[in-house]
Amino acid sequence: MAEHTGEPSVPSPLDDYRAKTESRSALDRVSILVPNLTEKTTVAEVADNADVSKETARKHLNHFENWNVLVRTGKNPETFVRNESYFDWLRVDTLQREQSVEELQETLSELAEEDEQFAEEFDVDSPRDVDILSGGYENAGESAEKIRRWQSVRDRMDDVAAALRNELDLGSTAPRDDSSGNRLRISE
Repeated sequence: MAEHTGEPSVPSPLDDYRAKTESRSALDRVSILVPNLTEKTTVAEVADNADVSKETARKHLNHFENWNVLVRTGKNPETFVRNESYFDWLRVDTLQREQSVEELQETLSELAEEDEQFAEEFDVDSPRDVDILSGGYENAGESAEKIRRWQSVRDRMDDVAAALRNELDLGSTAPRDDSSGNRLRISE
């Protein structure tokens, strides 16, 4: 039996999450999961995680499929995955709504500076070119974290550049290119 210390117990993060989700509607609980469906996920898995019936999960997943937020990837069992194109568009659209052209240019300049610092630190043009073991096994974890951050900077640069192209009406049909030579360089 646990000893009572007289101090109020602190809820665990899982208890806190359950308390927050229990008061939400079934649609809200399924909606919370949708952005995290980065891999094919069955209706049953969504139902379990959202604490709803399979029929309720299916109804809401179909709703998100109709809005192109999700893509149905299988019928037996029914599986869904998030539509990456939709989330790409959403990030760019959010940037356009939240930042002026000047702010986008400044953000892109800051990101380009950070990108160049990573390139100098690793002495390569792309995070993909980094030898994670070049600093030794003992530093592999730290290198992996830096590579992840560098890739995040690159991804963010692509989003900001797309938002800037849209704002300046330059079109955004150019394919994403990870080579540093083809990136828009504001700081140069």
